[in-house]
Amino acid sequence: MYSTDLQQKDYPDYFNKYIVPLGSVNLIEGLNQSKDSFLIYMQTIEEQRYNYSYQQGKWSIAEVVQHLTDTERVFQYRAFHFARNPESELLGYDHELFAQNAKRSLNSKSSLLEQYESVRNSSVKLFESFSNEELLNRGILIGQYASVGALGFFILGHQKHHLDILKNRYL
Repeated sequence: MYSTDLQQKDYPDYFNKYIVPLGSVNLIEGLNQSKDSFLIYMQTIEEQRYNYSYQQGKWSIAEVVQHLTDTERVFQYRAFHFARNPESELLGYDHELFAQNAKRSLNSKSSLLEQYESVRNSSVKLFESFSNEELLNRGILIGQYASVGALGFFILGHQKHHLDILKNRYL
């Protein structure tokens, strides 16, 4: 499946800022390539820099990595749920609350990146397991429809969004 296969009815309006900038990308190839490029880039950042935030009240680099991993886990579940139970409804999640609670357990750079890699590898296997029909299944997310495929592309676009912020504001 390619991101350009999606139609506006396949995802909530707020997904636009994450999916549209992707252009035309294959879901599985994109998940793999973005994982590799993200890990290479994040390895270049010194460990002590992971505690840096560009502004008071903004997340540190470590918190951004944890947020990406947490959000990917949430979107994996959403995709799995809608693939197996189309037309069902799921509630949103409070990413700020997740980030606040994750502060108690932030780990080293290597641990954060290992977690990220493990979760992304799991995403690849999950989305590879879906048939073309399952990728088109939709459920209701915060009052709007979202397809299984769109949830995968959200993962890609969400990471791109935060990586762009890291590059432009943090480093």
